[in-house]
Amino acid sequence: MWRVLQLERYWVPVQIVVLLGVVAGALAYNQLAYSRLPQPVRELVQTTIPDAQYVTHRVETSDGRTVHEVTVRQQGQHFDITVGPDGELVEVEKAIPERDLPRAVADAVAAGSPGGRIQGAEEVRKGDGRVGYEVRVALTGGSAVKARYTPVGTLLRKKELR
Repeated sequence: MWRVLQLERYWVPVQIVVLLGVVAGALAYNQLAYSRLPQPVRELVQTTIPDAQYVTHRVETSDGRTVHEVTVRQQGQHFDITVGPDGELVEVEKAIPERDLPRAVADAVAAGSPGGRIQGAEEVRKGDGRVGYEVRVALTGGSAVKARYTPVGTLLRKKELR
């Protein structure tokens, strides 16, 4: 019985040490993963969002070509930067509050998803300078959709989410 009490005494400090080790390992992995990005991708990320902190990245296929989606944080704001392997900027997505959506986009969302509730919105700036908005909407019945709009509220595409 005495040994059980001794183990309980050390249980919380052991958990803290393990948690700190996991966090330190994750941070080290992120730095390693960032350094393994192709040089043109790293350079574009650094010039697009200066002084941003690297969060994560993934490699995807978009329109039949391989791209890197790099997530960074700057002053509490998250950005997803999509870059071609040659360093070409495809797009930058920036999370925005629902209140910052243009009125035409908010109206189009309401008309296209009656009874829906906006769960998230992003401003999407393409490499050629065009701006659009991506909105995730929770629908009645538990399903959700993700839709892209032009600044004047024209629906570009809509995808049902699981």
